[in-house]
Amino acid sequence: MERFLIWCAGSDRSILDHCPRGERIKHIGFGSLVLIPALLAFVSMAYALSTVEALSGSLLWCYLGGLIWALIIFSFDRFIVSTHIRKTSNREEVKNPAFYLRFLFALILGIVISHPLVLLYFDGSIEDRITADVTEYREEIKGRYEADIAVIQQRLNNMDSLYQHKEKLRNAQADIVARDI
Repeated sequence: MERFLIWCAGSDRSILDHCPRGERIKHIGFGSLVLIPALLAFVSMAYALSTVEALSGSLLWCYLGGLIWALIIFSFDRFIVSTHIRKTSNREEVKNPAFYLRFLFALILGIVISHPLVLLYFDGSIEDRITADVTEYREEIKGRYEADIAVIQQRLNNMDSLYQHKEKLRNAQADIVARDI
């Protein structure tokens, strides 16, 4: 695992073998800082793709998309970590334009990776809110048209009773004609 994390950091194992243990631990930490966002990116993209209706039936495509996204994030992050050259002071570090590019990239990655995870975490609350909104909207529509429906229903009832009355009159007339014949 140690070798893998050192590789994730983009560090040279043969050089680190000649360094103090503390330096190897630092590079192992860098490797874990590269690996963890990639794993989160995998979970995040796999979930995001599973919410797409066209892909929701096929988990293979969701996992494949998550893997590709994780590899992209891993590659970018590994490149940033492995090419960083520490300046002598923090002030010089902040003056470096590469610092701002790395910061912007980290910010974008944080948003892109975390947004689907936030949606996953709050999925139940979101569904409950959508259901409540739909129910409220249906009740509003029902209330808006309930008076119209009552008037139309009254007309239908009047027409039905008029029809039944006319039918009784017709049957009575038919009985009179049938008796006369």
